[in-house]
Amino acid sequence: MGSFTIEGYGGVSVILRVPVRNPTEAIKQKVNGFIESNGYVSMEAENYTRSVDRPPVSWLRIPGLGRTLSGITPVPVTYPAQETAGDGPRLEYQVHLFCSGEIKIRAYLFPTLDFHYSGGLKYTISIDDEDLQIINIHEGATNRVWEQWLRNNINLQVSKHYADRPGDHTVKFWMVDPGIVLEKLEVVTGESKAIFLGPAESHYQSEAEGK
Repeated sequence: MGSFTIEGYGGVSVILRVPVRNPTEAIKQKVNGFIESNGYVSMEAENYTRSVDRPPVSWLRIPGLGRTLSGITPVPVTYPAQETAGDGPRLEYQVHLFCSGEIKIRAYLFPTLDFHYSGGLKYTISIDDEDLQIINIHEGATNRVWEQWLRNNINLQVSKHYADRPGDHTVKFWMVDPGIVLEKLEVVTGESKAIFLGPAESHYQSEAEGK
């Protein structure tokens, strides 16, 4: 825990205490990816580490769509659902965590109708090589929920995962249904407070930059 003092007029001062993490130089050099801070890692969708296409399916950036930067969606939108998501198109995001244990991944999605009338559009999410989780973005979506998505201009989906160790990890966002538009991903490791636009994007460092 660190602290700093703010001094004002009349000798009035306030001491602010903040959590500080100061890793050794050896650890700093090994950091690779978006870095955890304040209990979260936040990543804009378009700033993926790796994009995996499976022709004819590829990933399309939609500039200015959404609440912060842009949207990423698989195209063509007429392509059938990919039930074998483990070998399908995906986006990968390299992150560096300072903790292990249970985590959450928040996916910020553009509100999309179930235009296939298939019972809900789906995507798959995973971290490293864990079992894939299929998320139905329309599950339990009543008219009131849809109104809330439109009012907030976001469909927020949350999944639970497990990080087996501190260090580098890979978050993988897989296509199942076309039509899903990803705006942001957030890995929550602690008591991250809910923010309307989601937290600002985390600092990114490549391993080469750390040396």
